[in-house]
Amino acid sequence: MVDGEVEMTVAGTSTTVSAGGYVHIPGGSIHAYKNISPTAKMIGVVSDPRGGQFFAAVDRLRVPEDLPRILEIAEAHGITFLV
Repeated sequence: MVDGEVEMTVAGTSTTVSAGGYVHIPGGSIHAYKNISPTAKMIGVVSDPRGGQFFAAVDRLRVPEDLPRILEIAEAHGITFLV
């Protein structure tokens, strides 16, 4: 975390992460985050090339208007969003 706080949930376990903290998300784990503070800023490091390629492909897309395209790109990179 660079600034603020985020609630991270990994494999069903939630924790609050503040500036200076980090969370390791094992590959293939179901995970989610929720900004707790309005200043929340985080850096994501992805070691699987598919994750990095996904983020590069969706860099300029916006939610909700581009959500169908984001989901298509995710599927092409082996990423599944659970709703």
